[in-house]
Amino acid sequence: MARGQQSAGKAIDVASVANVHTELESVDRVRPAGVETRVDVPQPLLLSNLDEASEPKDATGELPAAGESRTPHTLGGDVPDAGSTDAQARPSAVGLTLEDVEQMALANNPTLRIAGLGIDEKGGVRTQVGLRPNPVVGYSGVEIGNEGEAGQQGFFVSQTFVRGRKLQLNRAIANWDAEEARWIAETQRYRVLNDVRSSFYEALGAQRRTEIARQLVEIAEKGVASVEAQIRAAQAAKPDLLQAKVQLNEVQVTLQNAEIAFEAAWNEVASLTGQPSLAPTPLVGELPKELADVAWDDTYATLLSLSPELQQAEVRIQRARCAVARQQLQPKPNVLTQFGVANDFATDSVVTNIQVGVPLPVRNRNQGNVRAAYAVYHRAQGDAERIRLRLRQQLAQTLREYGQTRQQAERYRDAIVPMSRESFELIDAGYQQGEYDFLRVLTARRAYFEAQLAAVQSLVAANRASVAIDGLLLTGGLNAVPEANDTGELRGEGLRGQSLDGQ
Repeated sequence: MARGQQSAGKAIDVASVANVHTELESVDRVRPAGVETRVDVPQPLLLSNLDEASEPKDATGELPAAGESRTPHTLGGDVPDAGSTDAQARPSAVGLTLEDVEQMALANNPTLRIAGLGIDEKGGVRTQVGLRPNPVVGYSGVEIGNEGEAGQQGFFVSQTFVRGRKLQLNRAIANWDAEEARWIAETQRYRVLNDVRSSFYEALGAQRRTEIARQLVEIAEKGVASVEAQIRAAQAAKPDLLQAKVQLNEVQVTLQNAEIAFEAAWNEVASLTGQPSLAPTPLVGELPKELADVAWDDTYATLLSLSPELQQAEVRIQRARCAVARQQLQPKPNVLTQFGVANDFATDSVVTNIQVGVPLPVRNRNQGNVRAAYAVYHRAQGDAERIRLRLRQQLAQTLREYGQTRQQAERYRDAIVPMSRESFELIDAGYQQGEYDFLRVLTARRAYFEAQLAAVQSLVAANRASVAIDGLLLTGGLNAVPEANDTGELRGEGLRGQSLDGQ
């Protein structure tokens, strides 16, 4: 992996900020009356611990190069490059598989490109906020025209020296912004894949319901023909024929609804793949029927350890820690220097001018920003706890849905569908022999139709819930991609301006 710029990779010089612990407590002296005067700041906030904790590093211990995209350290899998030809999938002669659709989405879904650009943006900011200020070179002229002389004319060079390792801490903060951008990209990758899988199963279910409905239409048409034959043999009456035709129309409506549902599900799949003009194509695959048991404790522990949303929250906490330390260093004044050389035409001699100045932090010690940084830090901690509780709530709801739909799917598969089929076949055969009346035939046939369709619907619901659990409860493959550090904290330009201002 390419190394980052040298200034970003250096450890923070603790000796240059030896009195940081005293400065950590300075915020207590600027709190207004009536506000709690102690802030419980954990030990890791001290700059002596920021050498290892402030900047995310790669496996070699080096900072990633500016703008370099790095896969988050917990979950594998890179977001593919926009327009990558390797990830382009094309419908085969028989249709599209789930893997085909996933690859199309990873290659073409616009939110993944947006998330990748967010990583590049934060990488650029990380480089910029740590750069030292440029020197200023100019012309100087004084006493021109005094007693008719040309005065003193020459040039000067001025330079601002930023003290207190402010620029290094700026880059440490920007590093956490870049890390958050990478987790945002990983989160979006999960959202896209989960939505693709869920929509694929929905479309596959609609396709299966269409196939079943066509079979049911054939059965209903045979039923109408059977009643007509019975009428010709004077073994049935016209009301039986009307009832048979009513049932045939009901099944035809079911078929039309299934076709409409498939078209809608296909359009959703096509949108998620970033190819809305993709023509409807048969889907290849089966709805998974063997659904595993899901234990609450193991699933919740896995969710907490892998959730990219929670990883983002932890990154924001680390970013806020660095921001507190950065704001505490702001009062350390920069050194303003200027060196000039001029020729005094009155005496024909060379004169030198040297100026050195520092702003005195007697009124503005950055009290307000320090206090705000503490508030952001504690808010980030609270937000992480909120996300943990929300994930727990979502998991409880999803596991409930999964448990209910799974047991329904298994019951339909193992009992209801086989028994309704056997009942219908026995009653239909008995009707042909005059053992049962036509009402029982209609009732058995309707029960068989409904069981077939409900079995598919429950299986789709169970698999969609399974996708949500396996996909860490993330959805929204076409939602707007959030920006890293969207909490109102000082961003790159603000941090750099603050560093150079020195006030």
